[in-house]
Amino acid sequence: IPEMITIKNKKLLAKIDEAKGGDVIQLEFEREHLLDKRGIQGWIKSGKRIDPATGVLGNFFDNIRERAFTVTEHCDNRVTLSINIDGIIIRKQISVSENTLTFNVQVMNESPEISPLMQIEFFNMFAGGRLNERKGKFTAIVNNENEIADILLPENFGQRYVKAYDYKNSKIILADINKNLWTTIATDGEAEKVTCLIQGNIMTRGFNSRKFSLKPGEKFSFSEQITINKGNIFDKIPALRESVTNRLNSQKSNPAQNNSLSSYFSGESVFKHRWIHICLQYDYVNPDDIKKLIDNLFVPLKYTGIVFELDRGVRTYSHPELAESWAMSIETAKSLIDYTRAKGLKVGIEFNSPGHQNETGIEKVYPELLEKGTDKGSTICVSNKKARTIISDVIKELTDTLQPDMFFLGADEAQFEGRATSFGCCDLCRSTGKKPYELFGEYLQWLTDLFKTTQIELAIAGDMFIQSEQFGANVTGNGSAGEVYKALSYLDKSVRIFDWHYYPADKFESLDFFIKNGFDVWPTTAFSFEGIRTFLKYAENLGINGAIHTTWSVPNQEKFVIEPVIWAGFYHWHGQRADTFDVRKIAYEFAQTFW
Repeated sequence: IPEMITIKNKKLLAKIDEAKGGDVIQLEFEREHLLDKRGIQGWIKSGKRIDPATGVLGNFFDNIRERAFTVTEHCDNRVTLSINIDGIIIRKQISVSENTLTFNVQVMNESPEISPLMQIEFFNMFAGGRLNERKGKFTAIVNNENEIADILLPENFGQRYVKAYDYKNSKIILADINKNLWTTIATDGEAEKVTCLIQGNIMTRGFNSRKFSLKPGEKFSFSEQITINKGNIFDKIPALRESVTNRLNSQKSNPAQNNSLSSYFSGESVFKHRWIHICLQYDYVNPDDIKKLIDNLFVPLKYTGIVFELDRGVRTYSHPELAESWAMSIETAKSLIDYTRAKGLKVGIEFNSPGHQNETGIEKVYPELLEKGTDKGSTICVSNKKARTIISDVIKELTDTLQPDMFFLGADEAQFEGRATSFGCCDLCRSTGKKPYELFGEYLQWLTDLFKTTQIELAIAGDMFIQSEQFGANVTGNGSAGEVYKALSYLDKSVRIFDWHYYPADKFESLDFFIKNGFDVWPTTAFSFEGIRTFLKYAENLGINGAIHTTWSVPNQEKFVIEPVIWAGFYHWHGQRADTFDVRKIAYEFAQTFW
């Protein structure tokens, strides 16, 4: 149980988690509970260093949220917490005054040696509980002119799912109209990205993310306020009342028109291969839900193939111990794949290695097979024969039974940008005398050799072959530490690269990089509308012939990410021509009534 700090005045009380560096766990206003949690966290990344524990070249990295801060000041209505990380001084001051909570964050670089890349994120965790349990409450996205971009009501439960908003100069309003209580969370217009996610009908996260370099002697400061108000929010912003009323009336009167999407897709597509990726490894999945998605979403959107990520979500005969209790049988998986093919789509399957072993079940069942480094993550030891035997057993059974058109090897996030390498750290790997990129490259050769006698196409994630900061801040590169990016030279040119980057950028030169090195590369997208739009338009200009969209959510009524799937479908088919459609409105209206 963490140490809790309480600051309060006559109206507002905040309980703060001391152990997590000053995250606010709970806010109460005149004994009425409105906000569940708000946190301030961040990362520090610096130039290359030698990891003292492993002797391997890597980047200095610290997750601020995981470090214990020292309370340097604490009075009735204010607390200051501080930490010194290799000369980077971080101070957080949190105070309450009447009905306002104020955050002040200051970062100072007192180190004479390093100029770290700082990434500070200000998270708003709020509006907890499913919407159907929040009678009288709503969450709205409102711009500075009090025009409403979107609103989430309890009545939305079972109708809308994950949504990522890209907005600027706007604010999030949380209101409980039964208690006449509301708060406004303003965003910072200078933030690099501001995103608000609704997941499983819970407004789970809105954040400002800043990246900046901090030279020796420089300071960075940031201040933000949350004001909690008592009174009728509709008096403050009358348009909200009309929006709530219109939303309720619209939901009652609009019938589902799930097949109307197909009317937008005629002529020729920009990308010949248009794939979708769905996850079976997170939780129980009803095959009927996937069939509904295929019939009423993927087929009308003209997707040509589906990658099913299986991992611990399917029980194999070779290693049933890896599967969760809720996993589907391999026979059920085969029937689902047969159904997919009958609808005219190709099929890909994925079983992850060497990273993400928390999702395959290996980390849980065989923790001794993981890499034993200072930052082991969830990566198997690539030198371990037993680990390779398990991977090869599962791959052989999946390919023999399911006969996929494509096998996605995964291999993403086997280590992370800014952290020490995950290869070459344990005694077994060190005994080989090989460098991290040699260990990773030879493992990839072993993986691809498993498919030599098949006609199955192979694909692999691209992040491990890119250096940090090589192509800009919005392009993720996890191959820096240990020069693991050099493993690209070991990869057969027949393996397709899924180059994943999820946020918008002016250019995505990693695509150019993979093409220059002789690989077939597909842009790989996720939640951000502008990320999808800018990435796919850049790929279109390069003449790339395929793309894949990833969903990263359970494919069921509560959690599936319908709207981004539609955004991606439009840009897969139309490319830059999709800008002539009101894609977000089309997706929004469709998602209202899908289930």
